[in-house]
Amino acid sequence: MEAITSHSSCEEVREALLKSGFSETTADLFYENEVDGMSILNIKDQDLFLMLPNKIGLVRKLIVMIDERKAQVAALPSSSVVKLESPSSSSLSENELEQEQVPEQGHVQEHERHDTAVPNYSDRIKTLLENGRIIEDFDKFIEETAYYVLSHGDITSRRRYAEFGRHMYEQFPCIGFSGQQPWSFFCKKLSQKIRNLRWKRKKGLNGYPDFTSKITRTELHSTVREIHMTLKQCTKLIADELRKPNVQQNRTLLKHLQKISYKDRRQDIAQAEEGAVQDILKKYPLLSDMEYIHLEFQMLIKVGDPAASWTALLVNLEKAMSMERNNEEGSYVEYEEVHALQLIVQLQSKLKTRSKGKKLPPAISVTDAPTVQLSGDSNNPPRLLVIHHQDPARPLSGFVITDRIYICKENTLLGILYDLLGCYYAWNLSFPVQYQVLGFLQSYLLKDGRKPFFKSSAYIKFQKTFESVCDESSEEYVLTKVG
Repeated sequence: MEAITSHSSCEEVREALLKSGFSETTADLFYENEVDGMSILNIKDQDLFLMLPNKIGLVRKLIVMIDERKAQVAALPSSSVVKLESPSSSSLSENELEQEQVPEQGHVQEHERHDTAVPNYSDRIKTLLENGRIIEDFDKFIEETAYYVLSHGDITSRRRYAEFGRHMYEQFPCIGFSGQQPWSFFCKKLSQKIRNLRWKRKKGLNGYPDFTSKITRTELHSTVREIHMTLKQCTKLIADELRKPNVQQNRTLLKHLQKISYKDRRQDIAQAEEGAVQDILKKYPLLSDMEYIHLEFQMLIKVGDPAASWTALLVNLEKAMSMERNNEEGSYVEYEEVHALQLIVQLQSKLKTRSKGKKLPPAISVTDAPTVQLSGDSNNPPRLLVIHHQDPARPLSGFVITDRIYICKENTLLGILYDLLGCYYAWNLSFPVQYQVLGFLQSYLLKDGRKPFFKSSAYIKFQKTFESVCDESSEEYVLTKVG
């Protein structure tokens, strides 16, 4: 482990583990999970137990050795840390590194100019830097910086990249990421972009001017193109942010990264094996937090007015239940939470179906017990436990039960049901045959027909009654606010 620093690559971490006596299987597991030096020095105990389940002795040994290495790295002087940096961790070419040994006077002057000046950015980048939200357009920020550097003499050594990065970080702290040198990610991205632009200039590609001459801000802005972060980049940044304590996590940043990587992430999850929730959560840990599950669900389902759809559902459920009881007088007034909960429980009972497969607990369970012992259930699909407090002044409490307990963020029945449905959608799960009530809510609350499910005979029978009520009363009642 002595060779590992925060700049070590995944391959170097693998080699260090092998030299420390760990098996090739263990070393390969770290490599496959893209654990580099920064990751292993900031890895949490729970991450290790997740990677190496049922191997307590091995995990404890890793924890001890990683803690020892972290203490050694922290005690190293800055000069020692630089010497430990691997050339492969830098994006500079060998020729560029050789130029560092004998710096020319002109380059020193150019370097001093970079350290004292700040690029003249476009209005959008200026605004994002001022508001601390540069991650929203980080690639564009890097490209504008690269144009500035190339038009003012270039940077040709790792040391100068580091000094320029430190200077930029002091001016704009929002460009920093976790690590001993918060500006290192910025330097790496800048070096890659500059080398790319040098290559394009060398090839004489159209649209890439001669950067040795200064360009105006207008010309700079016109040559910059929009570049989006890849799913892998977003996932890595999210993982880095989630390693921080909860109070230090930038939730605005996490939500933005979740949004911009949404399309690629959903395509990847759609290709995963049905029911492979643990694999999905291991790859995308953000989806193990109910706040981000809810956001993922909102992006998957476009609901115009949830409250109106909810009230319409309750009104028509009341009518349909009354018809089946041969009682035409239904209660079409404002719905209290208790009344709405009773209707949903009755609906679940009405749609109950027998299955030859494994018997499952109800999809929605209700209790009024003041204290409830909760435990995870890894053998069954996600289900909901609603606690209806005896004190009418207290709101409902909801818990989604899977292999662990997820506390619902909302305290309304509509919000609690959305959290349960959100887990199925975010994790790409199909509804079990026994959970017909979830399919009904998908069709008539979410109004989503894209996620197919098996309809039992009980479902089809009640569906006919319900839809006849919807057709007759679609324009005859006024939607009321849910209590």
